[in-house]
Amino acid sequence: MPRGHAVAERVARSLGISERTLHRRLSESGTSFQDVLDQFRIEESERLLLQGKVDLAAVALALGFSEQAAWNRFFRRLRNMSPTAWQNANGQKG
Repeated sequence: MPRGHAVAERVARSLGISERTLHRRLSESGTSFQDVLDQFRIEESERLLLQGKVDLAAVALALGFSEQAAWNRFFRRLRNMSPTAWQNANGQKG
């Protein structure tokens, strides 16, 4: 995710396939590009939060969100708590 942007077209090109083929293969596997991207983003969010004190705005931007508030909403939707609450619940003080 260079500069925080994951675009299906770029991912497909890096794999040497068309964007349509990427979407078709993901669909055949029962998933979508957005599902894969969301899974990566939540796992990377957790990994970064476990490092301890992190700049939450920088994490949001690195993961392709336009602002920290958008990342907070995304994180809350998938984990039912804010990034800071998740961090605190997992033994890391931000």
